[in-house]
Amino acid sequence: MYKSTRTLKQTIVAIPLLICALAIPALGQISGIGKAMKPEFFTRDLIIFIEGLDLDETQQIIVEALFDDYELSFGEGIDRMEVRIEDIQDDIEELKDNPQEVLRLVIGPIEEWMKERDVLGDQLIENVRVILVPAQETLWIDFTRKLYIEQYLSDGVMSGENVNIFHVLRDMSLDQSILDRIKPTVDGYAIELHDSLRNRTRLMQGPHATLLETINAADTPADQARKLDIINARIAIRNINDQGIDAIARTLPENRGIEFWNQAMQRGYPRIFRRTAAQRVLESAAAIASYPEDIQLAIDQLLAEYYVELDDYNTRLLDEQRRFDPVRLKESIRNRQRKRDGEPTVRPEDPTRELLAQRKAMGTRYIDRLRALLSPEEFDELEGARRYAPPPASLTPKGAEQLQLNLNRDINSTPAGKGNDPRTSPTAPGGKKPPAKGGRGRGGD
Repeated sequence: MYKSTRTLKQTIVAIPLLICALAIPALGQISGIGKAMKPEFFTRDLIIFIEGLDLDETQQIIVEALFDDYELSFGEGIDRMEVRIEDIQDDIEELKDNPQEVLRLVIGPIEEWMKERDVLGDQLIENVRVILVPAQETLWIDFTRKLYIEQYLSDGVMSGENVNIFHVLRDMSLDQSILDRIKPTVDGYAIELHDSLRNRTRLMQGPHATLLETINAADTPADQARKLDIINARIAIRNINDQGIDAIARTLPENRGIEFWNQAMQRGYPRIFRRTAAQRVLESAAAIASYPEDIQLAIDQLLAEYYVELDDYNTRLLDEQRRFDPVRLKESIRNRQRKRDGEPTVRPEDPTRELLAQRKAMGTRYIDRLRALLSPEEFDELEGARRYAPPPASLTPKGAEQLQLNLNRDINSTPAGKGNDPRTSPTAPGGKKPPAKGGRGRGGD
């Protein structure tokens, strides 16, 4: 089915006259139609329908058949669009000196297909609704809200904007009693997120009725203002996600709240909250119970101190990342205007780089303290310790650098048998906890 999509992209790229004739802003708009080249629904979305509408076995079979029909119709529609584009190749050659006409010819079949795609999606939804019983109809509003979130949340481009809290909760396999307990909080978050996503989508689609109008309006003052409004809409979604993570974490039992907050923030801000190399080594040492008691106590204290400093760095990194992301996006828009005006572009400095370097140096200091507590053999046995091993004296500086690069690979992997260690779980003593009420989720641009 998707082979035709790739062929279509190759067909568009293979129109050199069009590529040469169009201005850069127009090309940017054409690349934005990529979403229309993908199905609105995938087989993986079946679980949303089944769980969201509480479908019985017979209904599940029917919905699976509807999905099969939808995928078949989508593939046929893509093929028809590709044929239409191929049929206008001769016309494009004749109009090579008229870029606007070439653009109109190519966009026509694509725009026609986009309308057909919308109809296919609407038909699938309506066909599903037809088979529902009255009791399931009461689930419809919540279901369509969650379905919209699944479809459009991934359009985020800044950190924290497209984290899917529902996936985090699903992966935690919470008891039904806990799910019932947090449902009001989750529902309130979903309603707020849904409204903000619709606002972002409306702004991204723009006010124009056709693709050609949208392309021709690119980079006008009004279009630039719209793009800045989109960034503000992205900030709103990110803030709603951050606030939702905090609120749900506080509603969960403490240990599960810590686990949820850590997992959600790791997905939303992986550059900041993923497990650090030093953390991996220190937690590996703390999980070993065969050391003498005084060494174990010293390691536990070392790890606790590291968590405190790590939390401080991560909090500062989060604040800087949330401030910097909108600045970076806004400067990108302004740089387009600067290029047209012949002015030098501006590349804002990422304030997190220096903080990340400081955090890394802080971790190395703790590793040095850990190394002093253990014998060389004991230290070398720890998970991730090879990263901190000094290169052999016989190596040249270049060889030592290459060795370090090799050791740095797969630093996030977990050896067999380590995954279930209670000392390395998000709920371990000394682990990071969700912030106090009001301590996160607020921030501006």
